[in-house]
Amino acid sequence: MEKTNKPNLYPFDYEFTNFAGELVSGTVNLREPTPQELSLCTKKMTKDPVVAFKNMILPLVAESERESFKESVARYPGIATAIGGEIYKRTGFESLGN
Repeated sequence: MEKTNKPNLYPFDYEFTNFAGELVSGTVNLREPTPQELSLCTKKMTKDPVVAFKNMILPLVAESERESFKESVARYPGIATAIGGEIYKRTGFESLGN
């Protein structure tokens, strides 16, 4: 089997009801962030969490989904924080201090 340089992608789902009462849902496929990407996001979190998560997540999104994801986050910025929070859970931050 030939080795490829493509990163492993993992699905992240989101779902919520918007102000109009419509269900908004989707799935985005991301690669795992590096420790450096997590560290930079954590550092910038106190200034603006939405921007910090968006800037960390966009390079992680599968290239074929990036434009669509940008449009979704522009309309619903909370998507970035929801997925960012899930990334932190999946990298062990939720269990710290327990």
